[in-house]
Amino acid sequence: MEFDAELLKEFLNESWDNIEKMDNDFVELEKNSEDPEIITRIFRVIHTMKGCSGLLGFGKLEKISHYSEDILSQVREGSRKVDPPRITKLLEAADALKEILYQVEETSGEGDGDYSQLIEELRQIAASSDGSAVKAPPPATVQSSSPAETKAPADVGEANWQVTIRIDENEKMPTIRGLVVVERLAELGTVIEAIPDVRKDEELATNESLVVFLKSEMTAAEIETKAMLSSVVSVELEQLAEGQADEASEPEESGEVESAHAEHSESPAQSASAKSKVLTERVESSIRVDIDLIDKLMNLVGELVLSRNQIAQFANTFDNNLFTSATHRLNLVTTELQEGIMKTRMQPIANVFNRYPRMIRDLATDFGKQVDLRIEGKETELDRTLIEAIKDPMVHIIRNSMDHGIETPEKRIEAGKNPVGSMEIRAFHEGGQVNIVIRDDGAGINIPKVKALAIKKDLISQQHADSMSDRDAANLVFMAGFSTAEKVTAVSGRGVGMDVVRNNIEGIGGSIDLQSEMGKGTTITVKIPLTLAIIPALMVDNAGHTFAIPQVNLTELVCLEGNEIQKRIEMVRNVEVFRLRGELLPIVRLADVLDLPKRPNSEIDFLYIVVLSSGKGQIGLVVDQVFDTEEIVVKPLSKHLKHLAAYAGASILGDGSVALILDVQGIVESAGIEFDLDLEEARNAEANALDNLAKDDQQDILLFSIGSQDQYAIPLGLVNRLEEFDRSKVEVVSGREVVQYRGDILPLVHPEHFLSVSEMPEQKGLLSVIVFSFEEKFVGLIVNEILDIQQVRADFSQASVSEGGVLGNAIVNGKTTEFLDVYQLIEMALPSLVRKNSNTPQGTGRRVLVVDDSPFYRTMIVSYLHSAGFEAVEAEHGEEALQKMERIAVDLVLTDLEMPVMDGFELLENLNEQEVYKDIPTVVLTTVDQDSTRERARQLGVDSYLIKVDREELIHTVDRALKERVKS
Repeated sequence: MEFDAELLKEFLNESWDNIEKMDNDFVELEKNSEDPEIITRIFRVIHTMKGCSGLLGFGKLEKISHYSEDILSQVREGSRKVDPPRITKLLEAADALKEILYQVEETSGEGDGDYSQLIEELRQIAASSDGSAVKAPPPATVQSSSPAETKAPADVGEANWQVTIRIDENEKMPTIRGLVVVERLAELGTVIEAIPDVRKDEELATNESLVVFLKSEMTAAEIETKAMLSSVVSVELEQLAEGQADEASEPEESGEVESAHAEHSESPAQSASAKSKVLTERVESSIRVDIDLIDKLMNLVGELVLSRNQIAQFANTFDNNLFTSATHRLNLVTTELQEGIMKTRMQPIANVFNRYPRMIRDLATDFGKQVDLRIEGKETELDRTLIEAIKDPMVHIIRNSMDHGIETPEKRIEAGKNPVGSMEIRAFHEGGQVNIVIRDDGAGINIPKVKALAIKKDLISQQHADSMSDRDAANLVFMAGFSTAEKVTAVSGRGVGMDVVRNNIEGIGGSIDLQSEMGKGTTITVKIPLTLAIIPALMVDNAGHTFAIPQVNLTELVCLEGNEIQKRIEMVRNVEVFRLRGELLPIVRLADVLDLPKRPNSEIDFLYIVVLSSGKGQIGLVVDQVFDTEEIVVKPLSKHLKHLAAYAGASILGDGSVALILDVQGIVESAGIEFDLDLEEARNAEANALDNLAKDDQQDILLFSIGSQDQYAIPLGLVNRLEEFDRSKVEVVSGREVVQYRGDILPLVHPEHFLSVSEMPEQKGLLSVIVFSFEEKFVGLIVNEILDIQQVRADFSQASVSEGGVLGNAIVNGKTTEFLDVYQLIEMALPSLVRKNSNTPQGTGRRVLVVDDSPFYRTMIVSYLHSAGFEAVEAEHGEEALQKMERIAVDLVLTDLEMPVMDGFELLENLNEQEVYKDIPTVVLTTVDQDSTRERARQLGVDSYLIKVDREELIHTVDRALKERVKS
């Protein structure tokens, strides 16, 4: 029989898919030797390969598969136990099958490899009679019309059998599989008829039964055992009366195939024959597409995105509603097309992970170690280009873990550990990236040894080593030429590798981080982007040049204004730093790195700091202007520019100009940034920063409009995300507008229904929505336009507040701005959401003293407390708080730290010194997130330390502090 190239390709595709899974199943079988499902899976793969390779004339494949199948058949029947030597031999057979498949793929032949010794060893194992298990009963999928026929052979010579076979619905080649079954049955007797007749190239469709009429001297049990029919989904054998099988071969005369029982008169042969004519014309649900075609489509989509950006930029200058509407539509269609093409390039990371069980088993055998491997997140998808890029780095990481990390059973027992080591490989999506975590419970990294070796190899100085944190020291293993291995092995210890791992990961826009604890184990976290073709990027300007910063590296934006620039920027070891929520952030000026003209200090009214994550740490990149985020198409740099480390590529913008894409890691290296700044200098910088903070009353706010003329604000810390939704995606449920969001339902609130606002323009196309977290659910606030994010020093007032949902107002950018009480607004709009949550504490009249010099924060905190049923007394600083406590009894003190006259620390010290106040619980609520301030507050006996300002956390903390103090 001749087979065309398409059939050979189908055979190879199926064989590769099956054999990759089989490797893992063999390793799993070694651990769970009694699991019939694993045995059956492996058996089916081997049996399929044997049958198909025999039909295609691949003798070596057929013989190796045949004897492997015999061994597995004995295991399945219970006559032979699974042990490591047999698993090893079967894995050798699997490796041989792979080698031959490579040859078939390359040459359409099996090659000249000699596998006779392996075939003979497999044959001897199959032929040996050392089985000790009791033979298992026949598989439950085989049904016989009479129990007696399955127990003893018949004495009446040949019998007629109707064999109905059902092929697995996931089978890619059901016709070939059916042909294998028919030929095996022909070896056991005479096949009178097959419906459909796969021997005459009639097609067997998925979910279709194959009916074979067989004349044989064998019983049902013997037919099932010798023909290996249990490799299909189900088999039904029925003995026919004399003449019935002959009638089946003459359907033209009888018009039907009769069964031995009247109730089966229309099944299965007649129905199978009728179905075959319909099902053979079915439309396939999937097709195979050449990778080059997908790549070409991706490039064309990239060009479409560029054109879309150009049209969108032009639309902003063209005042025509029809044109604007068409542009929005083009944007949506382009985005959906882009996402669709991206999905075709995405592959499950299982394509990489499935190799590890076998690899780790082999390494464990070589090293004399025992390892329990756990893999999670195989379904996580990644661009196929990145799948290929991470294969080698991952292999090197795992090999190092097996070689240097996991100890031998003897050493683990000495250390009081389980003799079996543990390794976990986990993949998951987070923040637009794929995170891969490789964790082991091995020996960990010897930090003193690492530092000593780095000094010996002149990688760092002694002074540098003394000031390094353990985490930074552990990451020295990624430096070129570093190795702690005492000898070179085939696996690791050549002084190269981990630096190449980091370079390869960073080369695809990713990052790698290592954490280790001596004697406890090591965790390596790899973060990589989902794709490299089209990426979201923040557009910035410096000295009149536009640059793109990949959004995957972007953490946040900070804008300093006027005197803040001098107050908030410090110098540590001659490096500019900015303290961001208690952490020292090294400042890098893009103009310095790229040697661009700088603006005179007298012209700098605003300092824009783009906070970026580089893998080693965070930096603040100073740029002249920040524009917007947009999707850009990544184009590679010319070979003449590739040596410039600061650039990762280029992109064409909407106006036709070219923007260079910045490489964050390259900028860090070009700037020579060190992330382990001296602790004493850091403390001095911290003290200066806290002094400056204490002098300012500033809030980060989000400015937006609801009507066409107004301006509103909310604290930026309350915002979860800013989103845009297509108006057509909004649904109405129980009279309320909702939209599907992150696998859940997002209720939408129209603030204009509850506030006195100017007329809200009709929103067509995209809705601007601010997303908040409320009572452990997301809620969306629909606004007209997001205006800006600013840090302001506002003179806050409540004088003109006359409606619910408003905290107060202030002048921002020369315009009266109302600050919204978001939680009260949501409670007004969605009262059912509040009622459903019975866990919200109720203050029941307990009185809280709120001490804060910011009128804005005081008002907001008091509003939150009132909503939960607490009474509130306000004080502007510590001295006023003590004066009020002399006149008014309070149940709890909630205080800020930085305040004029008397700060929070002095207030806490006064409360501790006076016996009458010692039993009053205290909670600190501040913007300072610093270990030293936390420790000082703890020493002064505070019950809780909170960072401003999460409503639910605040209310629960106050309630808990009151209850715990009552108990004590």
